[in-house]
Amino acid sequence: MSVNREKQELRVRIKERLQALTPQERRERSTFICQSVIRYLEAEFPQVRLILSFSSMPDEVDTRMIMHWADTHAVALALPRISGTPASMSFHRLPFPASDQSLVRHPYGFYQPPADIPELACTAYDPTQCIMIVPGVAFDLHGGRLGHGGGFYDRYLGCCRPFLTPIGVCFAEQIVQAVPREAHDHPITELFRG
Repeated sequence: MSVNREKQELRVRIKERLQALTPQERRERSTFICQSVIRYLEAEFPQVRLILSFSSMPDEVDTRMIMHWADTHAVALALPRISGTPASMSFHRLPFPASDQSLVRHPYGFYQPPADIPELACTAYDPTQCIMIVPGVAFDLHGGRLGHGGGFYDRYLGCCRPFLTPIGVCFAEQIVQAVPREAHDHPITELFRG
């Protein structure tokens, strides 16, 4: 079986698992995961100055608690914007305080910064001060991550990895023995799950 086929089948299996979670379970587990990330940031990255996060889709960990923490600790927050033809991903710093009202809905269903917020150049990041919170469909305990299939995060990490520390967040149902990997797939450094 090809790696692409393995990835597609894994995406289907994981999405079926996630459908079994109730809204309350998602909220409670998201809170636990975000609290774990915040403890990690405070202990391991007290010098963090920039968090690249994401606006969660319904089947993903809700990261708003981390965004709120960033606002209350004077840590800059940037979210991805998908645009262009062919589509590419860029990060844009949100104004303090960050709010859902400052975002626009993308056709895929997530919220992103509007086009008038300038893009951040990843070469300006300092890896000891910049954390990227990476979503995914499936993860393994060896840094493997499977996204939704667009390759946006892998392409971004391909050019920006030296300038940031990528960490993953997921529900326990998204953990697998081994994520199928290809040469262009970029691992995460830490994984927070609940």
